[in-house]
Amino acid sequence: MTKGEAQAQATATGQRSLKFRPLSPVVGAEVTGMDFSREADQDTVRQLRDAFDRYNALLFRNVTLAVEEQARFGRIFGQIKVRGDYKPNEFPDTQHISNTRADGMLGDGELTFHYDQLFYPDPLKAIMLYGVEVPKGKGGETLFCNTSLAYDALPDDFKVELHGLSCIHAYNYKGNRADPNFARSGGADAPRFQHSLVWIHPRTGRRSLWFSKASTDRVVELDTAASELLLARLREAVYRPEFIHTHRWHVGDLLIWSNQVVQHARTPFDPAEPRTLRRTPIVEG
Repeated sequence: MTKGEAQAQATATGQRSLKFRPLSPVVGAEVTGMDFSREADQDTVRQLRDAFDRYNALLFRNVTLAVEEQARFGRIFGQIKVRGDYKPNEFPDTQHISNTRADGMLGDGELTFHYDQLFYPDPLKAIMLYGVEVPKGKGGETLFCNTSLAYDALPDDFKVELHGLSCIHAYNYKGNRADPNFARSGGADAPRFQHSLVWIHPRTGRRSLWFSKASTDRVVELDTAASELLLARLREAVYRPEFIHTHRWHVGDLLIWSNQVVQHARTPFDPAEPRTLRRTPIVEG
């Protein structure tokens, strides 16, 4: 079979030749060659899953994407699971991060670094956002912190200290999400769960740090003073510029990232500027 015949056959069967360009040394790759109008074939699915495990975030630019196509694409990476006390919208697999929509959630203000839903038994595996409206000026960027890189950079004796430790994570739906003590302001009825502090990726074996400014209440195995000290040391070690990548949104950006490896935050922006990102939450499938 000639090269031209192979390309024609790949096109006929829906297979794509995807290309991946790293976004930064920290996290992410820009992907080209994806056809969102049709269901992905097995080879495309394999490429995407392998790249997701390698880069921990995939960015597709200038995408025109219907809501059903976004959900279909999300299912490549796991099961869609929408939960929380947010207003429903017309499509059950989708939420909107928005300051303009009646069903919008978390639309305004700064968000400190966090994993989504670490306070549940099954935190989200991945989060997908699609740019519908974005601020024209500066602000509203999403920051990503790669805690796997941060763990690798820890001194060996600090890694030994972390062995066997776990944390309680809690969430206050109505609190100030930029507040460093956000996890403790939710009261006894706040969703909460205990997870190991060091998480091991089931496919790559890489270790990540499961704690955050927003949701981690305490280290279970330590007394209050020792827990506070350890979490302060982790914050100092993890939230460093060399582990952080900034994404400035454009309309048509589709971005999916690992919620098991990468924490995210949001910079403040002018509340008069419309900002809407269509969200697909994904758990292990």
